[in-house]
Amino acid sequence: MIRSMTGFGTAAKEVDGARYVIEVRSLNSKYFKAVTRVPEELQGLEPELESAVASRLNRGSITLTVRFSDSSADAAAQINTNALQRYFDQLLDVPGVDHDTARIDVGALIALPGVVMSGTGEQMLEKAKPVLASLTQEACDKVLAMRSREGRGLHELLHTYRRQVVERLALIAERAPKVVELYQQRLRDRVIEAFREAGLRPPRATDLSRELGVGEEEVRPIITLCAGQGQLVHIGSAMYLHREWEAKLRASMAEQLRMGPGMTVSEIKDLLGTTRKFAVPMCEYLDRIGLTRRVNDVRVLFDPPDPGER
Repeated sequence: MIRSMTGFGTAAKEVDGARYVIEVRSLNSKYFKAVTRVPEELQGLEPELESAVASRLNRGSITLTVRFSDSSADAAAQINTNALQRYFDQLLDVPGVDHDTARIDVGALIALPGVVMSGTGEQMLEKAKPVLASLTQEACDKVLAMRSREGRGLHELLHTYRRQVVERLALIAERAPKVVELYQQRLRDRVIEAFREAGLRPPRATDLSRELGVGEEEVRPIITLCAGQGQLVHIGSAMYLHREWEAKLRASMAEQLRMGPGMTVSEIKDLLGTTRKFAVPMCEYLDRIGLTRRVNDVRVLFDPPDPGER
């Protein structure tokens, strides 16, 4: 059963004119931590009250507040007549002071040490102890009841969230293949467009990864897939060209080589408007597909021998 850590409980009782009130508040905390607020005249019961709360509420930040008021006749303080008489006798012993001339300030006399005696502390504690013990248990019962109510509400809320999660997961499972397919298609389109725009200076997978903001491990399979579908042409190593630029490469080289004895890599680089880094693998690709062949340091059109000539 789920229980909340927050709660509040109060209990009150009046016995022989003395009114006792106990309040127990609980807040979330991993461990038990108690703060007690007990009137000075009842502080002798503080350890027992804290122990009683700890036995019922083993977790949470607990604040225990005790309020006490006594309107009974027993609440009145007693005057120590012996002490008062002793003070009075000492005043009369002062030279020049007698019954007729002495003026007595009653307030000042009462304020003297030992004149006013409070009720017996032990008797007050003995009287309050069973009452506060009972009220503490009652207040703790209310805290636990409130924790249980909030726990049931939390339990229902969690089940509601669980149902919503299950429903949304089912919806995700239904839509995921379509979403993934759409994402893959858009990524393929962006990869193909990047190669088309790059022309004869094609990007590598690392370049596309940075440009598209996706992982290189996502880009490489897309490039391989596009090459398999004929949208890209594998030139060599990790180099690919868009199919339109591969066709332009073959057409430009064939046209230029028909008009001259051959071209060096540097001349081919200038013709294609690219760099040596790209021109060298392109020349090797053209050799490999049989469009050109290398003669010393130049490329010429591949002219296969006539089968009839020996």
